[in-house]
Amino acid sequence: MNFLLLCRRVAVASGAVLLAACASPASTHLYTLVPPLPAGVDDHGARAAYAIEVMPVSVPEQVDMPQIVIRNGIGELQVAETRQWAASLGRELRGALSQRLTRQLGVIDVYRLPGDALQSLWKVRVNVQRFDSTLEGFAVLQASWSLSDSDQALICTSQIRQRVSGGYDALVEGHQRAAIELADTLAAALRRLAAGERPACPEDPA
Repeated sequence: MNFLLLCRRVAVASGAVLLAACASPASTHLYTLVPPLPAGVDDHGARAAYAIEVMPVSVPEQVDMPQIVIRNGIGELQVAETRQWAASLGRELRGALSQRLTRQLGVIDVYRLPGDALQSLWKVRVNVQRFDSTLEGFAVLQASWSLSDSDQALICTSQIRQRVSGGYDALVEGHQRAAIELADTLAAALRRLAAGERPACPEDPA
């Protein structure tokens, strides 16, 4: 075979391989804020005398997208195209809060379900002001929230910081812990409200 022709064929074949590699999109990783249920947990315990309705959670527009948004430095945001939430961020947060609250309080979340007129209902509203993600840094969740029934309402704010070290898996776990901490704060306040007490808003960590 002519040496020049052989070189041309090798070059064409190599180019085809490179084009195929460039055309192959990077795989997308999906993450959720709802942690797995602990093994061996029984959901058939005693139920509280009230129900909750966890309303849709609002999040800042800067992070309200499928991709995880990373904060770099003071003002730079980086969109991680191949690292995405399994659902919208607001739905992920609502799901995480609902799961934790129902398990901690022994209640049913009746969101989008017909209510029981004989059962007291507490509405849980959360408005997220900050949802910061920093690799090898912190997962930050700052939110205002309210707990209300037909007679009263408690309105407070919480700021939660979870240190993370590692990549995206560690970052998502940090946000899961932050959501759990917020849910536990809501649960503690709701227990006291349901018992007829008037709890003070929790103090943010210094």
